[in-house]
Amino acid sequence: MVKKSKVLLISILIIFITILLQSTILEFIKINNIKPDISLIVIIFIAVHSGIMAGQISGFSCGLMQGFLGGPFGYGFHALVKTLLGFFFGLTKGTISVDPIFMPAILIIIGTIIKAIVQGLIHLIFLIPVPKFYIEGVGIEIVYNSVLAPFIFAILKLFNIFKVKESEIF
Repeated sequence: MVKKSKVLLISILIIFITILLQSTILEFIKINNIKPDISLIVIIFIAVHSGIMAGQISGFSCGLMQGFLGGPFGYGFHALVKTLLGFFFGLTKGTISVDPIFMPAILIIIGTIIKAIVQGLIHLIFLIPVPKFYIEGVGIEIVYNSVLAPFIFAILKLFNIFKVKESEIF
């Protein structure tokens, strides 16, 4: 029980820090209103290393925090997208070997594309106009995220807490 709580608390704390970085410091390196999504990288890392439930909880927490910070779509939009990504990448726990450079980049490229597709589907289903910079910015975000992924994965690997069995989370 202690390990479960520790994993979730550390995950939520790390996500909180990444959301703060995204909403402050990363605002200065935007290209065409697009900045790296380091919270996505953290969610994918947690999901791949800790499983489905940790990925979902991390994704949902991240989405709620992004909703609280504002934005055009409110609380549920980001929570849904990040929870789905946490679930999807949680399914890969124990099935892939994550090397230090290439796999983080590949996982993040796939994650960024899935995120863009899910966001597009949500816009389509609810008849929300898709902002022009979303369509144009997917390529920029893929490059940003894939370049940062190996570094962020390396930093997060320092926390050995994420190596847990799925049954230990819930």
